[in-house]
Order: sequence, then structure tokens, then C-alpha cells
Amino acid sequence: MERSPMPAALQRLMAGLAAGLVMAVIEIFVEVSFATLMFTGDLKEFAGLAIGLCLAGSCIYTLFAVAMSSSRSAIAVVQETPLVAITAILAALTPAMGAATAEQQLATALAVIACFSSLAGLCFWLLGRFQLGQLLRFIPYPVVGGFLAGTGMLLVTGGISVMVDAALSWQLLLPGSLIHWLPGVVYGLGLLLLLSRFQQFWMMPLLLLVGCGLFYGLYGLTQGGLATAAAEGWLVGPFPAGRLWYPTLGLALTQADWPLVLASAPRIAAGLLVSSIALLCNISGLEVSNHEDIDINRELQWSGLANLAGALAVSPSGFTSLSFTSLGNLLGGRSRLVGLSMSAIIGVTLWFGTQMLAGFPRPVAGGLLVFIGLSFLVEWVYDTWFKLSRFDYLLIWVIMVTIVAVGFLAGVALGSAIAALLFLISYSRTNIVRHSQTRADYVSATVRSPLYEQLLTQRGQQLWLLTLQGYLFFGTAHRLGANLKTRLADDSLPPLRFLILDFRLVTGMDSSARLGFERLLQQTAAADVRVIVTDLPPTLERQLGPTLAEAANCHQLPTLAAGISWAEEQMLARFREVGLAAAPQTVLDRLAEQLNTAAPTDWLDFLNPVDIPQAAPELDQLMGYLERREFKAGDQLLASQQPVDGLYLLEAGSARYASDSPGSLEAGTVLALEAFYSQQPAPHTITAAADGVLYYLSRQALETLETHHPRLAIVLHRILLAQLSWRTQRATRAANARQP
Repeated sequence: MERSPMPAALQRLMAGLAAGLVMAVIEIFVEVSFATLMFTGDLKEFAGLAIGLCLAGSCIYTLFAVAMSSSRSAIAVVQETPLVAITAILAALTPAMGAATAEQQLATALAVIACFSSLAGLCFWLLGRFQLGQLLRFIPYPVVGGFLAGTGMLLVTGGISVMVDAALSWQLLLPGSLIHWLPGVVYGLGLLLLLSRFQQFWMMPLLLLVGCGLFYGLYGLTQGGLATAAAEGWLVGPFPAGRLWYPTLGLALTQADWPLVLASAPRIAAGLLVSSIALLCNISGLEVSNHEDIDINRELQWSGLANLAGALAVSPSGFTSLSFTSLGNLLGGRSRLVGLSMSAIIGVTLWFGTQMLAGFPRPVAGGLLVFIGLSFLVEWVYDTWFKLSRFDYLLIWVIMVTIVAVGFLAGVALGSAIAALLFLISYSRTNIVRHSQTRADYVSATVRSPLYEQLLTQRGQQLWLLTLQGYLFFGTAHRLGANLKTRLADDSLPPLRFLILDFRLVTGMDSSARLGFERLLQQTAAADVRVIVTDLPPTLERQLGPTLAEAANCHQLPTLAAGISWAEEQMLARFREVGLAAAPQTVLDRLAEQLNTAAPTDWLDFLNPVDIPQAAPELDQLMGYLERREFKAGDQLLASQQPVDGLYLLEAGSARYASDSPGSLEAGTVLALEAFYSQQPAPHTITAAADGVLYYLSRQALETLETHHPRLAIVLHRILLAQLSWRTQRATRAANARQP
């Protein structure tokens, strides 16, 4: 008789419980190692309480992850990065606590832990609440690597200290000390090598059990029993009878040396910075591992609340663990049941696991710390050799050595200083000019007649448009002035008459940049160059406005389109002064010209209206098909999305686009010409800017013209297609000029 398959829900339940059991066993081993690292020296008699604090924190953090994380499989535990920072703080306080009683030392240590976790909770929550988590991603990769490599080194050295129950010194090389820590280091190396080769989920718990079995087997054969091992310092115990965790916040609040705790504020701040970076690294790694988008600000907020709850339990800080989450996915699938069962098993251990954990061998606890530390070093010292430049790789070593030799605070301070220096160096190399164009490249929002457009294009080198970007400070403003100096000294180009500075993409400016702009205005005034500043944000208006207002050669306009148009009008006015520009030709003028000659036309050959050929007889035939329309300023000539059912020839006056698409059209242009030929609706609403006249040729009338007067229609199409081609070329040239 075949057995019926197990229901899917029961299968998931069993898988979740099994995964939680395996992960709880591993977590208990890890937290025992962390606790023995954190409470050393005079605090080692409270190692049992330290284990309880770490396990209680892992239980709390995982419950918060199960309830609030955007990832169904997130597992959060006490983390090595903040724990190493706390350990470094307690080690720095040890000399000052020498005269205090054991209870006062414990209370002070508990106060440091509670303050660190509560401040970490507040920091994480604020970063998430105000969506500032992404700012930490701007810390240079080598600086992050140096922080975490330093954490790895402290874990390795801390693991050795745990095994010998003493601070590091040359005496560790003596045979009596060597026997205590060397086997643990070998064990940590074995974990690293085996777990890098064999990825099965059962390898880690198996190797931990094998380590404990080997210790008891070898010790029993050579030395004696459990009591002898405890007496000789080979075990993390013994612990006082009873449960591992009990409320200690009251003790911390009433008995701690609070001036000493407050004096640790700089070290706590350094630890918070590194912990925040580690949290974001874990979240980013989880996104890649789980192939899912994770709300980073939500993760920061619940991590903050979890740490505030952990502070009430006086637990070291913790957050999402990439390794435990990945293991949970492998064992029990992406289910919140895995975290629930893991928390439940850890909770049971808190109440009943005192004697079991007292027999934990120090070589295994220290070896596990060595393994974790070596994992950091492999990732951030070995692997980065093949990924980073030699300069970036050297920075990792500098920060790591500083953390180990001088202290965690000095390493973080040095790393922060290097990050600021790297930013200044790299940003000073960034070109603040996003686009550099002349009027010969730029497509103005004002559509002028071909005559005026050709004049502006041929003399376009006299107008220089710079679109600025990013944050401006003295160094970048100085580079802008140096570029201007080079342009003014270039005799191969026409003299510069207009400089347009577009501030649309500028995010901010420090006070030193104002000096650079003052010098730039002095340079342009001396060279008789007019400066047009456009799209200046209100924040920069307060900083730069007075300087611009004092400069006689500077004009400030609200938009780039307005700035370009103003400069063009100044250029055209100058052309008229010297007799270069006359009234521009309309479509009808060009049609009359083309009907009388087959030669190509250069618009500059017809600068004087009296030189324009008289209208051909065919032009009178065309006028019979045209509808003359007079308009007043403000009249709507064409509505957005209106079908363009004919040609709108602007004969006199001017028009402008709607406010959402700034720009204007002058006499001699054709409204919505592209839409007419593509048979698309009008893309913009066009209204009259001044009184004028346009001629309307319906599509039906054009078809009749093509039938009865083909030569006239062909010449008209040639003129219109030439104008269309000219517009397309301008747009293409401008797009190419804007390529980075």
C-alpha cells in the first residue's frame, strides 16, 4: 500500500522548524564566541550574562525582521561589526575602571552597550525616516573595505585573546600560551578552507560539533575530565546557576559611571558609522542574493526600532544577517516560519541552557572568531587585490593597520578623513561643465527666418553657452575661469561677445565659489564680454545675486531660452547697425525668387529688399489658392493636438509656443510644418506674440495646385522641404553637441 504524500503545508512547517533548529545551533555557537570576546579581563566572570545578552538580542532582532522586514526570509542577529566596536570601547575603559567594584564595572559596561544600541536604533530609524540611507553608499569603496578589514583583524586578535584569556603580547609565543591558542587558530583556518570548498548547509553545524568532540576527546585522553578543563581555563564557563538572561537595565542606569560612559561618545559615534555602513552592505547583498527589490528605508526603520528594543534588554546592536538569511533560504525556503522557529529555540536556550553552554571549549569559541575574522580579511584584503587599483588597495591596508595599532576610533577618523579627501580630489577632477556649445551648435527656442538663422550660425562662435552641473566650490569655479581665459586667448576663433552660464543642473555652491565668479566677471568685463546667467536657483540667488547685480556686464534671466533669445537679439541688432541684416524673406519672397532662377540661393546674397526679384506670374496663380488671415497679439493660431490640415505661412508679425514649450516663431517660418508632412496633430499650442498676417493653404487646395500647376507646387515643396531639412539639421547638430 502506497503512503499518501505529506501535505504541502506540513512539509513547509517541518522544513521551517528544521531550518530554525540548525540555524539556532549555529547562532548559539557564534554568540557564545562574541560574548567571550566582549567580556574579558575583570568582566569575564560575567561571561554567562554576556551570552544571555547576545542571545536575547538575536531573538529580538529576528522577531522584528519576521514582523516588519520587506523580505520574507530576513534573519537579524547581533552583528560582529557593532560588537567589535563595543569591545574596543570597553577595552579602552578598562584602565579607568580599575578601582571600581566588579558590580560597578559590570554596570558601566552594560550602560555602554545600552547607549550604543539605543543610539544605533535612533540613527537607523532617522536614516530610514528621512530617506538618507543612500548617503552612506557614497562613502568610497576602499574606505568601507578598510573599516571591515580592520573589523576582521580585531576579530582574529580577539579570538586569540579569548583562547588565552589574556591580552595579546609577546608572551603568547611561549609554549605554555601557544598550546592554548594555536589549536584554535588551526581550527579557524580549517573552518575557512572547508566551508569555502563545501557549501552544504550541514557542514557548519557538523564542523562545530566535530570541534567540540575533538577537544573533549584529546583533552580527556591527555589531561582529565570536565572539572579539570574548567579549572585550567579551557572552557568559557562555569556560569552561575539559573537562566542566562535577566533584566539589567536598572543596574546600568543606577550603578554605572556615567561620566566615563559619556566620555566614550566619540568612540560610540565611530562605531555607529561603521555599523550603518555594514547594515547597508548587508541589505545590498540581500537584494542580490534573493533577486528581489528591498525597501532600504523600511529596513532601516525597523532595524532602528529593533535596536531600541534591544537596548531595553541591554543587548549589543544587531541587524539583518546576509549569511543567516541565505542559509535559511537554503534550508527552509523563503518563509517567515524559519525566523520564528529560530527565535523560539534561542529563547528556550536563554532559560535552560546555562550548564550546556558552560562546557563550551575556548579553542572552539576563539577558533570561530578567527574564522569569522579571516572571512572578512579574505573578502577585503585578498579578493580586493584583484579588483582595485594599487592606490585604493593601499588605503584598505592603511585604515586596517590604524584600527589594529592605534584603535577603532583612530581608524574610523582616518577613514572619514580619507573619504573626504578622496571626494575633493575626485570631484575637483569632474568637469562642472555638462555641455559646452556655441550658437552655431545650439538650437534656439526662437524659430527665425533662414536669413537671420544663417547670420547667427555663421557668427555663432561669438556666443558661448556653458551648462553647469553639480556642486560648485572654489576649485571648480577656478577651473571655469581657467577655461574662459583659454577661450579669450584663442586667436583662431572670433572674439567672444556673449557668455551664457546655465545653472539648471547646479545643486549647490559654497561661499568660496563666489570669489571664483567675481574673478570670472572681472575677466569678461576686461574683454568686453557680456555674461548672461540663467535658471539660477533661489538658494544660489542669495549667495551669488549681489555679485551679479554689481557687475555692469552681467544680465540675469529666468530661463535658458530667454537668455539665448536676448543674446540673439543683441547680435541681430549689431548686424543691423553695420548694414548686414534687413527684413527677412518670407516663404512667398523665396517662392518668387525660386520661380525666377534655378540657381541655388545663399540668403546672404539678398540682404537688401530691393535686390529680391519681382514676383513671377505663377505667384499670382498661387495667391488664388491662399487664404489671407490677419491676427492680433494674443490670438490662438493653432491649438495643441489640432489636426494640421494645411500650411500656415507666417508672413508678418511673430508667434510663440505655449508656456510648457517656450520659444517663438518669426516671420518667414511655417507653423507645424513637420506635423503637416507627417500628418500628425499639432504638438504645441501657438498664439500670436504681435499683430501680423499669415497665409493658409489647405491640403485640398495644395492637391489642386499640384494637379493644375505642377511647376509651382514643386517649387513650393522644395522651399518647404529645405526649411524642414534645415530644422532637422539644427536639431541633429545640437544633439551631437550635447553628447557627453
